Amino acid sequence: MNTFQRTPEEQREFVVELLKLSLFFSAEYRKRHSGEDISSIIIERSPLWELTGLRGSDIETRLTESLSGLYGEDPMEFEKKGMDMLSPYMNTFFDAHLEWEKNILASYRDSCFKYDPPAANHPPDHCNFHITNYISPDSILKDTKYTADRFMNMMNEAEKHFGFNTLRTETWLNSVQEWLKFFPDEWLNNMSEPVTRISRSLGLWGQLITARKTFNFNAGEYIRANIEMRFKPGSSWCSFSSMRKHLAKFL
Repeated sequence: MNTFQRTPEEQREFVVELLKLSLFFSAEYRKRHSGEDISSIIIERSPLWELTGLRGSDIETRLTESLSGLYGEDPMEFEKKGMDMLSPYMNTFFDAHLEWEKNILASYRDSCFKYDPPAANHPPDHCNFHITNYISPDSILKDTKYTADRFMNMMNEAEKHFGFNTLRTETWLNSVQEWLKFFPDEWLNNMSEPVTRISRSLGLWGQLITARKTFNFNAGEYIRANIEMRFKPGSSWCSFSSMRKHLAKFL
């Protein structure tokens, strides 16, 4: 397992900036979508609980209710009041986030990819996969041989265990040219329209995390200014055979 750790200062900075952005985003989003309740926006659209590892916990319910009571029309004021209210719980946030990261990394079993077993919401021969930067502080977008090798391993394993013959995923990376270089034309031709709906998913908010696992301030500033993602998720698929042929040039 990759044992790289950010400095304690970097880890704390990530959590603090994530909380601040989540509060600002939730308040500004509520101004623009008055039909939605602030508490549901915090839980279902912001990354506050998902990326801190406290999703589904008692503290999520309790603190979301308290935050909702602070909501006003000014997003900056809500951010400040919210951070003041959350400050006694910062060590809880720091510890939970570290544990969340460790659990995610362990679930990938020494790879940057993992995949789902057959599911009713996908064709039976489709391998739906997930992505993490397992080689942090290096990047899977830069280490092309590593990434191509892990793609090959995943396809071989998925084919053997479940008879899958097609790759698929939905991710913000499908809007990033450096990611798309790993895929054949079939992937590009099958790409969906960008998904503009905002959810709490790591497949959307993951763009806040740098290769070093620090806070991506450029991405954060874009979200503050636009209340949308710079890189919007898209979904696509391609056959194992065309993927294998395309990846050969990286190996």
